[in-house]
Amino acid sequence: MHDEYDFSSAKRAKDIPHLAKLQEEMSGKSRITIMLDNDTSGAGISIDDDS
Repeated sequence: MHDEYDFSSAKRAKDIPHLAKLQEEMSGKSRITIMLDNDTSGAGISIDDDS
């Protein structure tokens, strides 16, 4: 499977202007991922709809 990927011409994000700008804007922030059950996520959506 690794033979399918060729990263020999890959560039770092900091070398691509648009990606460098995104990284700069996101500095000081951390990305998190959480798993919510359907009842919890549904409750959040209904609260947002009421406001």
